[in-house]
Amino acid sequence: MNKRLVLRVTIVYSIAIVVGLVLFHSPNLSKAYLQQYGKDHERYIATIKSAAFKAYEEKPALHPLHGKLEEDAKFAEEYRERPAFIHEEARIWWFVEYFKVLNSVAFILYLAGFVGKPLLGFLDAQIKEIQRNLDDAAKARQDAAAVKAGVQGKTDGWAGTETRMRSEAEAAAAHHLAKIQTEATEAAAALAKQTAERKQAELYAVARTIKAELVTESIQRLEERYKTELTLEKLSVNVGRFVDLMERLS
Repeated sequence: MNKRLVLRVTIVYSIAIVVGLVLFHSPNLSKAYLQQYGKDHERYIATIKSAAFKAYEEKPALHPLHGKLEEDAKFAEEYRERPAFIHEEARIWWFVEYFKVLNSVAFILYLAGFVGKPLLGFLDAQIKEIQRNLDDAAKARQDAAAVKAGVQGKTDGWAGTETRMRSEAEAAAAHHLAKIQTEATEAAAALAKQTAERKQAELYAVARTIKAELVTESIQRLEERYKTELTLEKLSVNVGRFVDLMERLS
């Protein structure tokens, strides 16, 4: 323990307390103020703590004031604007802040006096650790910036490559599409030709079949006539008719 430091801190702290009390007196309203404005202050406190006034301050349009409460609210607003009240509020605020800072500083100094060098060493180690972390972070940022620059360069190069690849793919697709359309057209034409040829062949086959049937039928008729008509003259006439029929069919 550093006794000299603790003693000095105690002396300075005591003096600072006295100075604070002389300058700011207390964290409460002064006796002189309460003697002069005590009743007004009580009315002000009662007004601002009422539920109706709080609701009015939050949403005046939804919670309008009426009657005595309206008068109290108007009085509270005027009371807040009084120079004496503003002065008291400022004095109390400075009193609280002054002693808050004073107590914090005194606590740190007392802690340093009681703990001594181990605390200072710990703080130095923490400071060095923080500085090392900051250096690592700075280096990491630099590395990240370098990587980003490299990636940006590759990205810029890839933009041109992507455009070229897209154009080539579109051209290849158009070529294949045109080829497919041509092949489809040729296939349709070939199919139509094959269909027409097949129809024509079927018509020829049907015609031949009909001719063969007519010939067969004619022969059968002649045979029947040969059996029933025995004269040479009728036979000659029938043969002549048969020859004419064959010539017509051919």
